Amino acid sequence: MKRDLTTLVIITALLPAVVLAAGDASKRAASPLAAPTMVQIAPSSFAMGHPYGTTGSQRKNEAPQQDVDLPGFAIMRDEVTVGQWVEFLEKVGGWMAWHRLQPVNFAGGHFGAAVAVDEPIRGVDWAAARAFCRWHGLDLPSEAQWERAARGTQEGIVLYPWGDTNPTCGHANLNDGLAACAPGPRPVGSHADGASSEGVNDLSGNVAEWVRDWYGRYKAGYQDNPKGPETGVYRVIRGGGYVSKSNRALTTSRDYARPKTRSPELGFRCAKGP
Repeated sequence: MKRDLTTLVIITALLPAVVLAAGDASKRAASPLAAPTMVQIAPSSFAMGHPYGTTGSQRKNEAPQQDVDLPGFAIMRDEVTVGQWVEFLEKVGGWMAWHRLQPVNFAGGHFGAAVAVDEPIRGVDWAAARAFCRWHGLDLPSEAQWERAARGTQEGIVLYPWGDTNPTCGHANLNDGLAACAPGPRPVGSHADGASSEGVNDLSGNVAEWVRDWYGRYKAGYQDNPKGPETGVYRVIRGGGYVSKSNRALTTSRDYARPKTRSPELGFRCAKGP
């Protein structure tokens, strides 16, 4: 019988506590070998979104700009890698989380990386991405957390994680409309010049990233730790990928897709916070 990925999310949310209580060495091995490297973000206030009307390049779904207060949180320094995903498939996810769009092979009864293990994973739908995060005791970042991590400690309108300078291939793995910086994703952390002021890598380009929120238009006015609509049809995607033009990789740019969407330019990272 085919098992729904909703079941996978529940199982993986509980699994670390279950295997640690079991006392069996083979079951304890189902826990992750290592915790992802996290960047701590202090409690902060910032203007989320863009004051639509100041430039024609901004889309209406980035407005109205809202004043946001966020408690402190932590976010993965890098996008989830192929190596980390293979470990998840081997220990927990299996065929329920694998898809042919992922750069992962299956041979001899085991999953294995089809590309360099430090490239970002892609071809993962929203539920499987969240299941991976929960296996690590984390979750997908909220849209507000993602944007705060992308803008860093910079003030005012922040176009890119590194500032307002137009992107080059040293900043991010993007496409300028004529040629791509690379034919596919590059190893995570390859663009040191494009890191945020707090050291979070690849928030623009490489692969676009799922976040936790349902998609909807922003509410006007002050928002305290916003988490998006309670229900919806689409989940929010942030950051743009290696085939994206720079306007899709701005700190305020928002895309969206149905949760079951898988794409060779769509990955994710995890976060932890209230």
